[in-house]
Amino acid sequence: MAQSSVVIKANRIYNHKVACFYYTTYDLSRSISHPDDPFIYGCVLGIYHANVIYIGAGMKNYEPMHFDFLHVHWFQIDSQIRPCSGWDSHLSLPSMADEDSLGFVDPSLILRSCYLIPVFSLGKIHPDRISLSCTLRDSHDWKSYYVNRSVNLFM
Repeated sequence: MAQSSVVIKANRIYNHKVACFYYTTYDLSRSISHPDDPFIYGCVLGIYHANVIYIGAGMKNYEPMHFDFLHVHWFQIDSQIRPCSGWDSHLSLPSMADEDSLGFVDPSLILRSCYLIPVFSLGKIHPDRISLSCTLRDSHDWKSYYVNRSVNLFM
């Protein structure tokens, strides 16, 4: 769908504080290895919705549709850290200057949440705690994280 085919009703995007994700949990065995991580990880920066009107080919009417989306800072797989037994993957946040480091995603595409544990020994991205961006809120981010997908229900 071309960007010029969508109109945001009243030029308003609505910000939300909470998003709920429903997913099925499975018991994962620690013996399962994940050499090629099948997931894409992101840090949610914002939760939004807009009422949009499609005006492209095949348009049926001018009724607005509710459209939910998340603003995310994508993680990258950190291959510089040696795998540690018991952890699924290692992640790091790419620089905001990287073209694909930020994006938007439909919340219905979220499979589940996971728990990220900082690799404390590597330290923080900004030891002086001065953030480069108020959007990213990155003043307290760590250089790398362990991924724990096997979390309990009350995370």
